[in-house]
Amino acid sequence: MKKHIYVMILAMAVAIILPASTFGARPGGEGGTEPFQWQQMNIPPNNDGSASAVFSVPLDSRLVIEYASGNVYCDTGAVAVNFEVWTTAGGVFARHRLPLNPIGISGGWERSYISNQSLILNADSGTDVTVYTACSGTLLGMHAAISGYLTTP
Repeated sequence: MKKHIYVMILAMAVAIILPASTFGARPGGEGGTEPFQWQQMNIPPNNDGSASAVFSVPLDSRLVIEYASGNVYCDTGAVAVNFEVWTTAGGVFARHRLPLNPIGISGGWERSYISNQSLILNADSGTDVTVYTACSGTLLGMHAAISGYLTTP
């Protein structure tokens, strides 16, 4: 019990001592932030069993992604192999793989998967953010959504 009290007191002291900017600006808060949400439905597959959707971060903003989700639809016998969000932050490109969970037959599709994850990703001003997926066989389609906030770079 004493250990828990000490941890709570320490956490409160840190929150009081450190400025709010240490924890990052939040939507609607100080620092010129703006809520952000993007979605693309019925993303058609490419010829190689993959699909991707791309959007650009506005030139005057940095994007902080806090949540990403999507659905992947594969043909009978195919298996979804990945669901990723690609960003460039600090000039460094990275592919962030998110977990996929099979949900069975859904919406008339033989093999359906869902991916959803709370996270913190950054994307530089003027760069592209890509949501990408692939199946081991025939990919029939994908939905994707991202939410977070825009802030000044």
